Amino acid sequence: MNQPTHPVSSLSLPDQTTINSFIKQTKLAYGSDLHTVILYGSKARGDANVESGIDLLIVINRDNWQLRHALSDIASHVSLAHDVTISVQLVSRQRWQQMKQEALMTAWLPVEHNIYSMENLLDI
Repeated sequence: MNQPTHPVSSLSLPDQTTINSFIKQTKLAYGSDLHTVILYGSKARGDANVESGIDLLIVINRDNWQLRHALSDIASHVSLAHDVTISVQLVSRQRWQQMKQEALMTAWLPVEHNIYSMENLLDI
């Protein structure tokens, strides 16, 4: 996965505080289940506007519905406390690894397809 083009330190202080609060509460309650938190969307790209929320991808070590529900509740409470919308998407660590491999393969396919097509043209 590409690194964010807009570093978290460039976010507004309220956004940084909101993200830190969410991560702190999540680590406190579910630290052993938390693998990675990834900022994505307009805040990560640096093209957010005043209506933009904070989009977080949470990679968790184990996947179950109770954990998903609990992390959504934390995001809701932090959103209300800081008056900033947090949207969380959760994915298991295993699925995240699969997604990264698939993205890598997808990135290679056009190059492989072009080489294959060129070889076929040369063989004609």
